[in-house]
Amino acid sequence: MIMRKLLFKSLACLALLNSAHSPAADKYDAEAVALTRAAAENGLALNQSTRGLFSQLGSSQPKDAVYLPTGGIFLFEDLRSGLTLVTTTGRYSFSEGKVYDVLRKKQIKSISDIRESYFLPLSEAPFKPEDAFTIQFGNPSLKRQAVLFISLDCQDCIDFLKKMNEQREGVRFDIVILPSPGESAKRVKQMWCSVKAGKITNYDILQSLIGKSKDINSRLIAHENIKDCSVEPIVTGLYLASIYNVQGIPSVVREDGVLGNGLPTDYNNWLKMNLQPLLKNPFDK
Repeated sequence: MIMRKLLFKSLACLALLNSAHSPAADKYDAEAVALTRAAAENGLALNQSTRGLFSQLGSSQPKDAVYLPTGGIFLFEDLRSGLTLVTTTGRYSFSEGKVYDVLRKKQIKSISDIRESYFLPLSEAPFKPEDAFTIQFGNPSLKRQAVLFISLDCQDCIDFLKKMNEQREGVRFDIVILPSPGESAKRVKQMWCSVKAGKITNYDILQSLIGKSKDINSRLIAHENIKDCSVEPIVTGLYLASIYNVQGIPSVVREDGVLGNGLPTDYNNWLKMNLQPLLKNPFDK
């Protein structure tokens, strides 16, 4: 796994362990249950099932709730503003009793504000897929549907690409190649710098990945001979993955910002899945 696992649900539950059962636990939307199950089966990383949380709320009387895809929390101490919490995705900050959506540059005044801008479309991300080490895949006449994060040592990634290649006329996504520790990271740099130097093309890499061409090793610039080659696009890919809370490889992010940690079992169905019901106020009767 490239990104470390972050245990949000566990931390949230621990914060509520001292509470007792709430009647709100019995008000659970069947549609949301079905969608949560479908989301889990398709690798969606929303973790919106709130039954366990609500059952721990005890005598408190919350009026609304929504899961925040934080990724984790940094605690900063500033000389002027004191303590500030910032999510590791860079999306939200919490300071002096106020919540800010950092990427959208606005203060969050209610849960409704979060709900209205819950997903961050790829087109609005501060780091663009096209600025990373990216290979376009599928039918170029289609609009981009998603971004797929892979590493070169990921067999599941290769198997998925081979599967998608059989239906490439109906799909269109960008492949962002990320480095994983060890030799794979060196090879990613080799490939990127070889592309920039004109030794190989993105098409060559793609064909090599899906086993449609001979090995391209002989055409790569030797690692010790790489000079004056910026790895900024590779770093950009890591930043992009962090913003979307990618916790492992392979992962896929839909054009509207919906994350699937892992691969959806049915790619086309995942593209059409409506997740807004998962964001409904769980306390609404």
